[in-house]
Amino acid sequence: MTDIVKPFKILGTKDELGGNLGVFVEVSNTVFTSATSTTTTTASLYISIPRGEDIDMCVLSELTKMGFL
Repeated sequence: MTDIVKPFKILGTKDELGGNLGVFVEVSNTVFTSATSTTTTTASLYISIPRGEDIDMCVLSELTKMGFL
């Protein structure tokens, strides 16, 4: 099996009323500000996804839509 490096970390999940799955996510974005320094922005968020969907793909899609990745 191939390990994939993800730009986010799933902190946990919870069952929602109505059948969806709530996903707690942490994501970081690092930008080189010069040849010797970087700036890192970290955000924690909650995403609601339909039950049975691929969690990683849904999270990746939402983070991309938000412009974080």
